[in-house]
Amino acid sequence: ASGWLRKLIEVAYTTEMGLECEEQSALNFLTFIDPGTEAFRIFGESDERFHVRGGNDSIVRALGAKLDDAIETGAVLEAIRQSPDGHYTLSFKRGGGAFEARAPKVVLAMPFTTLRRVRIDVELPPAKRRAIDELGYGTNAKLMIGFSERVWRTRHASGGATYSDLPYQTTWETSRMQPGAAGILTNFVGGTHGVEIGHGTPKQQADRTSAELDAIFPRIGAARTGMREARMHWPSFPWTLGSYACFRPGQWTTIRGAVGERVGNLHFAGEHCAFDNQGFMEGGVETGEWAAQAILGKTESRAA
Repeated sequence: ASGWLRKLIEVAYTTEMGLECEEQSALNFLTFIDPGTEAFRIFGESDERFHVRGGNDSIVRALGAKLDDAIETGAVLEAIRQSPDGHYTLSFKRGGGAFEARAPKVVLAMPFTTLRRVRIDVELPPAKRRAIDELGYGTNAKLMIGFSERVWRTRHASGGATYSDLPYQTTWETSRMQPGAAGILTNFVGGTHGVEIGHGTPKQQADRTSAELDAIFPRIGAARTGMREARMHWPSFPWTLGSYACFRPGQWTTIRGAVGERVGNLHFAGEHCAFDNQGFMEGGVETGEWAAQAILGKTESRAA
């Protein structure tokens, strides 16, 4: 592909996978796009029309409410070591203090961006250690921008979904099917721009993006007056330090299979460990179920 089609694909896969195209494996693209000729489906069978009413974190909050007495909050895992009897000791820091927990089986559901900061005194296969140390992660970020009028609909007969060669990259409407005149466009970015959008204040970035959008939806900037904005910047969020896994060149064939493999009674879960649902919430749920079923002895685990 060349010209505008190549640019479209580059913008689409920089934002979808999270890194600049030259920084990620070509297999990310080849295994995701629909190769059929009947229709152009840039993300294959991926269907992202739906969102959770009340926000995605309402799922976590509901699950947490059921397990409230079993959850230790505000604790940071700093080290894990294995004793001669096979048990694991986990060292945590909380505030100005520290504590340890001992368990025969452990599930590590942390992204590898933060796990690689943990001292792991457990014998790991070379591929597993390399996966933890080197697995690529996207630099996606979201900027939710409020407008007093849904200019893209009222003046331009558009649903608000765009891909552009302008710096803002992509948008979609978050307020669709909701009552009222005001609306929200989500600006989803990745790659270098994903890092850059974390600079300055959310308002400064929202105003810059709306100025760029004026080339697509003239007069949209006027609808920004008095409206709010919100930003989620995963690259700088301390508990993720990235959005989701993005396999770099060579990582599909060297470490992908090792990412989710258990080592002894050390289990791993999270979107990065999934196959078909890697990068999505479903991947986190799926791999959490795999780990739970393996611990309960109900399935054959993915053992290293």
